[in-house]
Amino acid sequence: ALASLNFYEGALIASDTLSSTSKKVNFKIIDTGDDSLATVTKLNTTNMDGVDAVVSFLPSNYSSLLTRISNRWAKPLYLFAASNTTILEKNKWIRLVNPSNYTQISQAATYIASKHKDDKIFALYRDQKGENLISTLFADMIDSLQGQKGACVRMNYKSDSFAVLKPKFSKTKMNVLIIPTSDESFLSSILNKLNDEKADYQFSLMGMPAWENFNSIDPDLMRKLGASFFTGMYIDPKS
Repeated sequence: ALASLNFYEGALIASDTLSSTSKKVNFKIIDTGDDSLATVTKLNTTNMDGVDAVVSFLPSNYSSLLTRISNRWAKPLYLFAASNTTILEKNKWIRLVNPSNYTQISQAATYIASKHKDDKIFALYRDQKGENLISTLFADMIDSLQGQKGACVRMNYKSDSFAVLKPKFSKTKMNVLIIPTSDESFLSSILNKLNDEKADYQFSLMGMPAWENFNSIDPDLMRKLGASFFTGMYIDPKS
């Protein structure tokens, strides 16, 4: 809903701006008012003659169905809910609005490397493929951007790891923790430990987009610990 609203506001501004150059943009909104499947069904029977492009805000689980429909339309179809670039390889009409996962991480790493040049940066991960890969990507990019090996310290986080991590914190610098996890209980356990130490240390957390949907973590604690979520909706590292 937020992406749709942002696009609609932007579309109105674009239309108004282009009108001063004698160019007119017409938008047609297709929304059945029911669920997403009903909207897809309506799209599948809609004639797109005279339309130059289609923009979809439907959930990502409808992407494969929409790609098949786009081949019949033979019109560029812009997807807001897909960031996996493999969908582009066999579907010539598909355009992705959100950047790929790799690009999102690259932008977040650029932001950290530029903002925290003189601070302590840590990337925590567990023995899970996704967390390991993402933490490695963050660390390698930050090391490269800052021109220093080990500028970002990777740490395989286990049950007793906080006792090992705490002595590495700086009391005079910001301690940046990259925590690439979608496990709410794991993150909660780390936040509780950091909360106990926030009187003596400054923390800044970099988290996953999935953090926005967590229910059991106090958002005020997130704020106190300086949490940021990298997301495809806002990728300008200077913003």
